[in-house]
Amino acid sequence: NFDLYFFQHGSYLYQNIFIKYSEIEHADINFVFNDYTKKLFEILGAKKVYSVGSILFNKSIKKRKKEYDFLYITQVHDYIGNLQYVDFPNSLHSFDGYELYQRHKSIIQLFGTKFKDKKIIIRVHPAVVTTGVYVPFWELAEPYPNITIDVSIPIHTLIEKSEYIISDYFTTEFINRDLHYKRDIILFQGAPTPLPEETIEDMKKMFILVDTVEDLESKVNNIENITKDRQRYDDIIEYYSSKKCDTKK
Repeated sequence: NFDLYFFQHGSYLYQNIFIKYSEIEHADINFVFNDYTKKLFEILGAKKVYSVGSILFNKSIKKRKKEYDFLYITQVHDYIGNLQYVDFPNSLHSFDGYELYQRHKSIIQLFGTKFKDKKIIIRVHPAVVTTGVYVPFWELAEPYPNITIDVSIPIHTLIEKSEYIISDYFTTEFINRDLHYKRDIILFQGAPTPLPEETIEDMKKMFILVDTVEDLESKVNNIENITKDRQRYDDIIEYYSSKKCDTKK
């Protein structure tokens, strides 16, 4: 006889249907990053759950010369073509990626025309050039010298080189506790990857939430005022990110 230990590997804010059947059902003990996931696992029937933080996703944000005003982290789940699946209860993925594409196209045009003075790097998942549907990010951005498209530089490195962050979803990078004190993040809260309803009030304190590209434009226009002396909520940050503890120990 031996015990099976499972380690959390993603953010799990979006409660995908695989968590219970691929991690909880088989595990004798689950190690998770934070108390949000601990509570979720207990609700889903986990036998023993320990909140132990994360080493991999809790690297310090080093000071680097800023190369970009904004980093945009894109969701590409909707672009994975015949590998598409419905992964969580309130998932609003479109199977042709059209709705998400309209957002990405609009944001490229927004920064290319109205925010020409702001440098933005758009981090695209490699799936769009490997296993998924090809999306013409490069062709859309080509007329605009202030826009860079990248598929390979680690997101952590791009975070260090960027002043502000925009994201389509709560990516695993946001498990990093230090990030929430060192950067301000504009987060899309609705389709195609809507935040769970029970987290919205906390997410309003953790991120700058937007619904539409028009909302984004308004926030970018006023970003310095919005982020000046912006309050940080230690208890909420710790609840959803990496627990403040000696993870290795």
